[in-house]
This record gives sequence, C-alpha cells and structure tokens, in this order.
Amino acid sequence: GGGMMGGGFHHQDTRGAVCIIYGVDSEYFNCQKVFNLFCQYGNIRKIMFLKSKEGTAMMEMGEPAHVNNILENITQVEIFGNKVRLDWSKKDSLAEVLNPYKMKDGTDSYHNFELDRNNRFTTPERAAKNRIMPPSKFLHFFNVPEMDDNAMEEAFADEGAPVPAKIKWLNNKESKVVSGILEFESVSDACEALCMVNHHTFPGDKKYPYTMKLCFSRGPREDREAGGNDGGASAMGGGGGRGGRGGRGRGRGR
Repeated sequence: GGGMMGGGFHHQDTRGAVCIIYGVDSEYFNCQKVFNLFCQYGNIRKIMFLKSKEGTAMMEMGEPAHVNNILENITQVEIFGNKVRLDWSKKDSLAEVLNPYKMKDGTDSYHNFELDRNNRFTTPERAAKNRIMPPSKFLHFFNVPEMDDNAMEEAFADEGAPVPAKIKWLNNKESKVVSGILEFESVSDACEALCMVNHHTFPGDKKYPYTMKLCFSRGPREDREAGGNDGGASAMGGGGGRGGRGGRGRGRGR
C-alpha cells in the first residue's frame, strides 16, 4: 500500500513510526505540551527530549501513517517564537528512559503515553472522528460542561495562554456536554493555546471532571460558506480582539 499517500512514500510500510521534532525550546515546551499539539494527528507512544540538542525531541507514534499526518500538515509553523518542524527518524522505536533528566519546569524529559486516555486513535471508530488538517487560528473544542464565555476565557488565562478573541458555542441543548469554536488572533496564538490548554479539566458531577479536547478547525460553517476559508471574521462578529496576553506565561512556575 502507501500509493494513495503521494509524496513518494511507497516504502512507508517498512518505516518505523519515530520522528524528530525541532524548535521545541525547553523554555516553553515539555512532554505534555508536545502531546497536546500532536495527538490530533495520531496515537503517541513516547516523547523524549534530547539533552545534547536543546530544542529537539523525539516522538514515537502508533504507526508510520500518523507521522505522515503530522509531516503533511505541520510545516514551519511558529510556536512560542520558534519555527517547529519535524522529520523522520531512522529509529524503529524509542527505548524506555529509566532516569530522565528534569526539564526547566521540573517535569520529566521523557514520558510514555501508550496508556494515556487522551490518545484519540485507539480504535478505528475513534480514529475516523479526527479531522486531519494544518494549523489554523480556529480551534474546535468539545467535551466541556455548559459555562459562559468568561469561564472559558479564564481557563486559558489561568494557564498563561493566549485567550480566544471570540467564542462560538454550538447549540447542544439536550446534552450535558457542549462544544464550539474558538477564534484566536493568529495561527501561532491558536497553537500555543492548544499546547497549554488542551486536556484542561473542568469540574464535573461528583468526582468525574470533564477533560476539554481541542483540535484545529476550519472555523464556523457560515464563514466557510461565504467563501471565507481564510478565516474571515464575518461569522464571529467582526474583529476587535483582546489585548494583554499576560506575557505568554513566560517564567511561570519558576
């Protein structure tokens, strides 16, 4: 197989599913934030930052096609001031790291995500629900309890992340969980918010919190039908973004 994928990857089935990530500065990134960004493209097994090469990490995915999803969609996108790019690794897999070094924020430089409940491609049915697309300034959110705009904005502000300029709730009256679309000032803001706030938990009934899921979106449907696939502001009530992003949460938790 592989003929459908284009790009000359017909030998793809023999490849490992390991890629190298460049531009993930340890000042801003850790294993969880890398997971938060890339889990919409495939299952993530392991993430390991390289001590010898600042700003570089390795990631093992569930299968080569998942790496391909990322390579075809994430090309030189700027996140936290650095261009993030990926390439294939020659490795077939990543070995467990028994004594990972500590990142600047105190978290481990290696994490195994194989049993992480937030992997989104664990069954063919779940995998089929993911819409694979390049970064945009719109994020689709789902699996959150009903709340007002302020509560949603606070979730981002509390993490020191860019706050959405606009929020569109998709009416879901019968359901206890709601979804919607967030619009950010720029693609970079949306990417940073995704890294920092994907899988944020909101209190739920009894002891089960809601884990918010975020992924890139093409924006509100009426936007697209007006021909504004470049993310025109028509549907979300015009421009007028918010100021003061709190310095991107730099130096948080030192």
